[in-house]
Amino acid sequence: MTDGWLDRLKAERDEVNEKLFKLEGFLYSDESVGLPGPDRFLLTIQADVMHAYEEILCARIRRAEVSE
Repeated sequence: MTDGWLDRLKAERDEVNEKLFKLEGFLYSDESVGLPGPDRFLLTIQADVMHAYEEILCARIRRAEVSE
């Protein structure tokens, strides 16, 4: 596994974290209260999936760093 690949994987993880942070900030803000229920529900599911995606990326990074 090359460092370039691992660097791209870490950048992807960082990008997901940044987007997730913004999404959660919105979901916990007063601004999201006005959303229709189905839209808020879908955004909540999106946040859950993004959490899972981030966890997978972190696991892949840990495995790559251990195998180096």
